[in-house]
Amino acid sequence: MTPQVLGLVPDAVAAAIAAAAVEELAERITVAEASALARRAVRCIRRDGWHITALAHHDDPGDEMAVIAFSPAKAPPPVLRRYDLALLAGLARGYRTHEISAQTGVPVKTIRNRIFRLRRRMGAHSSAHAVDMAYERGWMTHLRPEERPRVHLPKRQIEVLVGVAAGLTNEQIGNILGISRETVARYLARAFTRLGARDRAHAVALAWQQGHLPARMFAKAPAVIQRGAA
Repeated sequence: MTPQVLGLVPDAVAAAIAAAAVEELAERITVAEASALARRAVRCIRRDGWHITALAHHDDPGDEMAVIAFSPAKAPPPVLRRYDLALLAGLARGYRTHEISAQTGVPVKTIRNRIFRLRRRMGAHSSAHAVDMAYERGWMTHLRPEERPRVHLPKRQIEVLVGVAAGLTNEQIGNILGISRETVARYLARAFTRLGARDRAHAVALAWQQGHLPARMFAKAPAVIQRGAA
């Protein structure tokens, strides 16, 4: 199937949903309302990480649009090694590699290699991104939140922390928000001070623990990365 046809598949699905809605609801829905409902349904399907593709119908090979397939767009979560949670916990506490090494009794070089391999398996762009993904996937329930008062973070400081959590550089965050990387650095420094964070990964962990990151300013972290890389 050509890319041009594949690009039309979501529109075809929306049209089919709209037609079904009009048929089922009759006078209770207008064509415009049905079309809007269908487009919203397709957006929700794709936003939740599903591809919409067309497959050839086995009964009629010439009818390529006969079967619509939904397939996961996201790769399955990586299988964690027995030591990965300890690495993620160390990063979430803002520990350096030599500190994680001292706590685990594993050589510093091995800790560095394990963190590198863990990030690669997770598809994380940075240690802060890995910590964010671990919290989002529920892997950090074993790590007790740090005992410190919840602080208020202004909107801009939360926005730059969302970028850090997505694995973006200060320059990429600045491009998205329309500010300079120096301004991003100032916002981050203020957020770190308020949170008491040692580094970017620690700031992400504390922001999750205090409820700042689940209510994302950007829709999805992957979307932020795509915009930053453009």
